[in-house]
Amino acid sequence: MEGATGELSPAQKNLFTGVYENNPQIIANALDHGAGIAVLYDGETALSLAACHGHTEAAEALLERGAPPCDNNAFFTAVELSHFGVAEKILEAAKHDHTTLRKCLNERDPGDETVIAAVCRASEFMEGAEELQVSPAEGRQHVLEVKMKILRLILQYADVCGETDALLLQKNVHGIHPLHSAAAEDYAPIVTTLLGRFPNKAEAAGMRNAEGNTPLHLAAASGSPQAVRALLSVSRGLLSRQNAKGMTPVHLACLNDMELSLAAMYKQLSEDLSSSASSISIATRSYGRGYDSDEDQDEEVDDDDDFLGGAHGEGGSDMASRIRRLLSPFDALKRTPLLAA
Repeated sequence: MEGATGELSPAQKNLFTGVYENNPQIIANALDHGAGIAVLYDGETALSLAACHGHTEAAEALLERGAPPCDNNAFFTAVELSHFGVAEKILEAAKHDHTTLRKCLNERDPGDETVIAAVCRASEFMEGAEELQVSPAEGRQHVLEVKMKILRLILQYADVCGETDALLLQKNVHGIHPLHSAAAEDYAPIVTTLLGRFPNKAEAAGMRNAEGNTPLHLAAASGSPQAVRALLSVSRGLLSRQNAKGMTPVHLACLNDMELSLAAMYKQLSEDLSSSASSISIATRSYGRGYDSDEDQDEEVDDDDDFLGGAHGEGGSDMASRIRRLLSPFDALKRTPLLAA
């Protein structure tokens, strides 16, 4: 990658102008007059600039003229900003060289985020979103549809070069897998797609981050009912998993006042209760040790709270009463509908 300092040559200026305007003709003319295709200026090359702006025609023109597909993390940029067209052109250009293709698929940002993780987390940017006059729900659905297209694209090319398994198991410095991110954002179709790629779905759903949280912990804590249902459809036993602080997903849902998460768990598990003679209650079980709720403190405190007590202790408004309403049909049986099989 060639660096540029000072004033750009006229041809080089025209190249960047062509990218800004998404004009292949200007780009071709600039390259014909000696512009460097991989010159880095103001932190961007021509291809990474096209990726930033979602300019598919510009990206295609550059790639056809020999721009390196892995140029300046251009593929990660296109994925992060949900520019499907640019991402597709980059992988198409890289597909005949598996080494280059793997390099694109394994790009990370300076924060150590992986390509698939970038698909799975929330994005402030969306191709074409500024032209959409839609409700928040419709906008979210549009976001998810584009993300699913990009995820399928990544998995398609990962299959080509035999990189799929490695990509699914990638994690960042905080031990967060793509599945964790998708669960926290309530992207249930992405959760289901990722789980479907593992030979053992239940084992994959139980992957832990650096704090011992499974994807269900994060889904429960963030109020992600669709992701909760997707994960519990794989394994009801996830509800009994404890993180590094001894908390189950139920505890986190209560402590974060996430009624939707609790309702989703209730709905899934109440069906099990009616058809199962033997169950193990986790809702009335203490998590054994407690921690101060302040994020800046990690001092262990002596308590013996069940999750109802946790809701009271964290000032969870009327969360405890709501939880009791969810549990009340089974009080006479001295069992709770929040069960682990």
